[in-house]
Amino acid sequence: MKLYVWYSNSTSVTGRELANSIGLSRTSPNDRNRGYGTLPPPKYTTHCVVWGAKYNGERYFPGINFLNDAKLVHRYSNKCLALEQMQVKGVTIPRFTDVKGYAETMLDEGLELIGRRYSHQGGSSFKFIEDSYDLNNDTTSDFWLEYKETEREYRVHVFNGEIVKIQRKKPKLDEEGDEIEPDSHLCKSHDNGWRFSICDISRVHEDIKRQALKAVEAIGYDFGAVDILRLPDEDKSYVLEVNSGMGLDNAGLELYTELVNDWYSSQGGENEFWNRCM
Repeated sequence: MKLYVWYSNSTSVTGRELANSIGLSRTSPNDRNRGYGTLPPPKYTTHCVVWGAKYNGERYFPGINFLNDAKLVHRYSNKCLALEQMQVKGVTIPRFTDVKGYAETMLDEGLELIGRRYSHQGGSSFKFIEDSYDLNNDTTSDFWLEYKETEREYRVHVFNGEIVKIQRKKPKLDEEGDEIEPDSHLCKSHDNGWRFSICDISRVHEDIKRQALKAVEAIGYDFGAVDILRLPDEDKSYVLEVNSGMGLDNAGLELYTELVNDWYSSQGGENEFWNRCM
């Protein structure tokens, strides 16, 4: 049995780290470029972890047991399509549209919007749309999402139908351990001065966990990191997106290494280095 970690250029840093942590060789005997993980799984692969890799080709992979389907990852890398699918399956999400006229209607109703690209990473392409002027001058966004103001933003890690980790976005700390005022409260990205703080799963609101599980199931993933907001005044939790190739800190890398190893072992895989390919 042979295990392969298939990742994209944009997720290659964590993809390589995960492959190395699991104990996979960086290259395949058949193709030097397989060390970068951007090619489909090579011959004799029996199990494949799809870490953000997108594949929309006609080739099929009989006999391979996938952890996340690369064609689903390709389809739902379009965040608007992912929101549509989650909406159909009853996941609570903010209002959204990729029709500018309807976005104008949402503004007329007093809503504020966030402009996004269909495919984006982190806080890239983020545009705050407050009024018609902003909307008319927004020439880069593909769709618009209702802005929900809250300091309670979480990332919920789901793996094979179970919640394995929950993090909350908080301001970065200085050398004395005091919080640094972020550059932006609209987009809570790492570049804007935010970090992930670990949460006690048992103390996180049940609706956050419920919506995260529904979101991953709705788009057919085996695992994913769900970005979700909690609005206490509305008593609701809103899913923003599901990440299939998320960045990991050292603790996260250790966790996913254990999860993948356990999954592989449950399929009959062995732990010896020699019987895996990368």
